[in-house]
This record gives sequence, C-alpha cells and structure tokens, in this order.
Amino acid sequence: LATIDTYRQLSRSLRRHKASHKGTHGHLLILAGSPGKTGAAMLSAKGALRTGAGLVSLCVPNNFNSIYETSLIEAMTIPLPGSFDILSIEDWESISRATVGKQVVVIGPGIGRDRRTAELVIRAYEEIKCPVIFDADALNIIADYRNDLHSPGGTRVFTPHPGELARLLQKEVADIQDNRIDAALLGSSLFRNDVHETILVLKGAGTIIANGEGTTFINTTGNPGMATGGMGDVLTGVIGALICQGISPMNAAVAGVFLHGSAADLLYDECGVGFSASEVADMIPGAAKKHLLDS
Repeated sequence: LATIDTYRQLSRSLRRHKASHKGTHGHLLILAGSPGKTGAAMLSAKGALRTGAGLVSLCVPNNFNSIYETSLIEAMTIPLPGSFDILSIEDWESISRATVGKQVVVIGPGIGRDRRTAELVIRAYEEIKCPVIFDADALNIIADYRNDLHSPGGTRVFTPHPGELARLLQKEVADIQDNRIDAALLGSSLFRNDVHETILVLKGAGTIIANGEGTTFINTTGNPGMATGGMGDVLTGVIGALICQGISPMNAAVAGVFLHGSAADLLYDECGVGFSASEVADMIPGAAKKHLLDS
C-alpha cells in the first residue's frame, strides 16, 4: 500500500502547471532490444510515454534503427555504430554521452546475454551516475557476474520476476515464492550500498517493493490477465517516467507498480483476459486520472 508521501508526490507530479512543457517532465534513456526482441524496447518506451515522460530516447543496435524509427514516432533513437545486432561495450562512449541530461536510464528489456552486452551492463551498473532500472537479461547478467561487481555509480532499481530473483540469489524459484517478502528484502540488501539506494521490485501476484533499509510495500492492484509477455517491459517504462517527473525512486517504484496494475484492472473489468501489454500501457493515463486527478 502506498504511503501518503507517495500519493502526494505522484499527485503533485501529474497535476501539471499550465505553462509546463516537454523539458519540464524529464528525459528517459532506454537501452533495450536485440534480434527478435525489438518489441521489448518499444513497450518500455510506450509505458514511459503513457506515464508522462517529457522525452524518451533509445540507444539501439544500428541494424534495427529503422524499425524503431517507424514504430516509435514519439520517441527519439540513437543508433549505435558499433552495435550492429546487439548492444555492445564497443559503444560505451556513445552511450555515456547519451546519459548526459537524462534523469534515469532503463537497461535490459530484450537485450540478450552476449558477452559484449554483459560488459556494457556491468559498466553501466558501476559508472552511470543517475538512477538506473535493471530488468530482464540485465538482471541475468548481473546474476552471472555478481561476485565481480564494484560499487554502483548511483541509485539502482531491480525489477525481477521470481526466476530472475532466484538467479540473483542463487536459490530455487520455489524458495522465492514461498518467502516472497524475505526474498525481496534479501535481494535489495545483497546489493545495498552505503552511498546509493538499491530498490527491488519482485513482480507477481502481490508485487513486493523493498529497499536495503528493510522497508517493504505489497501492491494490491493487478489480475491474472497480466500473465502475458511484455508486461514487465511496460512497467520499467512506467517507473522510469515517474522518476523523470521528480518522484523519488522508491516512491516511483511503489506508484508505478500500483498504476500498472490499476491500468490492467480497468481492462480486466471491461473484457476479462486476453488483453496485451501495449493495451495496458494505453490505459495508464486513465488509471492515473481515476486514482489521482479525479480524487
């Protein structure tokens, strides 16, 4: 359940001043996509745009730039010259420059686990100064290199499903599901840093948000219709967009999970199961209006 502080931050962010413009609502950078998984990047961008991010840019493999250019007409793309099919460490300098002026970075949806991509993820974990949201294969890469990580460069948000958290903690999925709160707390404390906050979002029925300080929230929205591909990609964009708009990373995680589930609940009430992740993204504005702007 969200705290009063979370509600106030979210409500204040979404009740915009009449003179606001795209530059006053943050700029999100997304590193995502690989062969067969370009949709993951698009869903993350759509989730961010539907949640009100002022600007969204994507660093994308060069060979797929035309796909993103024609499919994401509201977002901007940064084709990476050394990343032909996958995101590669060869483009670190270009990516590092792209982070300048961004409020948050999303990395992981659909990126795969190639060695060159893994090196990029580890360097992003250690060096990017703004908050970074790690999802999907970025989490699997961190699990593979867990013992080699140095201190993070800034606040880090992890958004694992039970299988990904099991890999991070080197446990069985059943152990995670049998003790979800303890597992989320352990995951956040494992990567806890004395300088920068670590937040973990354990997805699933009753999504749990935890930080390394021992604080936990249990989400009450969402439904079985969300059991389909792409939902997590949308969620990363939602959380990233809220951070862009000035909400603290912990409150953005709590509010983002709530809004994401609320949007899906609107669809479930209307049509039952069978809705898609992109449809959930499209319902985010309606969910925000229902819970915040009309209240």
